[in-house]
Amino acid sequence: MLRLDDSKQNLHHLVVLAITSRPPSPGQRALEIPETERRRAGLMRYPRAWIVVSEYNYDIAERSYYYDANTRPLGTLSARFLREVATALRATLMDTTTSVDRTI
Repeated sequence: MLRLDDSKQNLHHLVVLAITSRPPSPGQRALEIPETERRRAGLMRYPRAWIVVSEYNYDIAERSYYYDANTRPLGTLSARFLREVATALRATLMDTTTSVDRTI
């Protein structure tokens, strides 16, 4: 999940990416999560895992029916790997047909 702070409105915009143990299908863009990152994220029960960057959900934390800020995360990913994800996601963010708006 990528969180973008909107200090003018005091809101937090969320870009939520799927993590899956299934290899990406044709036409789907995803980054395979390396073993070290799977360990950090608490995903070792999966022999392989991917972060799908060709689609995402959009939400606003303060208005969300889906996001609970009190939920404890399984783990984290390194800043280095998150930069790779952000770079891969950039093209998707420019394409407005790939998001699912959860604020409606």
